[in-house]
Amino acid sequence: MRRITSVFVASAVLAGLVGFPAFADVKVPPIFSDNMVLQRQIEIPVWGTATPGEEVAVALETETVTTKADKNGSWLVHLKPREAGGNYTLIIRGNNILSFTRVMVGEVWVCSGQSNMEWPLKLANNAEAEIAAANDKACGGL
Repeated sequence: MRRITSVFVASAVLAGLVGFPAFADVKVPPIFSDNMVLQRQIEIPVWGTATPGEEVAVALETETVTTKADKNGSWLVHLKPREAGGNYTLIIRGNNILSFTRVMVGEVWVCSGQSNMEWPLKLANNAEAEIAAANDKACGGL
């Protein structure tokens, strides 16, 4: 009797593991978020993972590009180059829907350095003199 119970439990566990297909939600790396800036004047890559063979649609403004996840679940699309602009919504549809709001297209600058890079100029030594001598008043955060 004990052996029959063990076989039954093992069979039930095995059936649970292989008997149902696994569906994975469409996912993108954390670099995609609300308030992001996409580089202007280049094809815009959007990538992520999904269930292998799953159709994925990526929409920005009036453009929608579709693809299918490969056998490893990876997918990649390229949106057409755009000029600077924004307050767009990027929508990614698969088994689920991802929506990123307040998306802008413009210049993307990557900066690195010490933690003081996050400080506004008004907190720097000699801030008033530096602000007065600044050549580009269009820069924010002064």
